[in-house]
Amino acid sequence: MSGGKVLAIDIGRSTIKSAVLERRERAFVIGEVEQSPSPTGDVTEPLLDLLRRKLKAEKGVGAIGIGTTGQVAPSGYVSAAITDLYREEIRLGTWLAEKLRLPVLVRNDVQLMALGEALYGAGRGWSVVFGVAVGSGVGGGIVRNGQLDIGAGGIAGECAHVRAVDSEERRSCWCGGKGCLEAQVSGLAIEDRYHAMTGAQALATDILRSARVDGPAAKLVSSVVRELATGLGTLACCVNPDGFVLGGSIGVALAPLLALLQEQMSDHAYRAVRRTKLRVAELGVDAQLYGAAVLCDAVLQQ
Repeated sequence: MSGGKVLAIDIGRSTIKSAVLERRERAFVIGEVEQSPSPTGDVTEPLLDLLRRKLKAEKGVGAIGIGTTGQVAPSGYVSAAITDLYREEIRLGTWLAEKLRLPVLVRNDVQLMALGEALYGAGRGWSVVFGVAVGSGVGGGIVRNGQLDIGAGGIAGECAHVRAVDSEERRSCWCGGKGCLEAQVSGLAIEDRYHAMTGAQALATDILRSARVDGPAAKLVSSVVRELATGLGTLACCVNPDGFVLGGSIGVALAPLLALLQEQMSDHAYRAVRRTKLRVAELGVDAQLYGAAVLCDAVLQQ
């Protein structure tokens, strides 16, 4: 093994973040985070170039941990559904490991967010953490006793298509269903719903901020809180976590409404899980990078 450092990568639709994290006793310490625009068409070759450059500059890296948007199988196989990042389906970890001759582990980015928050952020002290990222879309990840639970096919925690509403407000989702969390409470959904109500264009984070003084915004945000609370109540019953960590731009923007969200989640939840806690993520963009480092921990210990 080359050393006790992890090169961590977070691949998003618009940005690739990278940093070297080093294990010092029982914790990882993160170095400077570099951000660069995600390439269009196919991320694989530019990613390989980035990794080679980082490895040349930083000695002692023992493993590479990668979080990527999209569906990732246990083997590190990335679905081609993310056509703006991957030209074809690829076993990304295997391909990079062969090129770089280092262990490369790949997981979904929100799963790694959950792992980072569970060990270093808002989920510290909980045995079972359910991380939910609400941004342009919705995603989730489950951590049990410090270990990422990815399920049989790699998608455990995927909560975008949990039904959040069954009334006339339910919206069609790209998955073919209606009333899914992603179709109701994601940033893109909030902006689309606001435009339908008012004819005006506004960013979702601005809509959330204006909810206290703006009638249409207040009505919409009330629906969003109720629908997210309904979805979280369902997830609480299924997974029984100590609590949820809300991340993503919308999740963090909902912080002033956290008490209301907690109350409504408890109202909607089965009584045995009504005490499920709710916290806002603490690590920001670093969460996935910490999660990637933790993912590689067993490799570093060999």
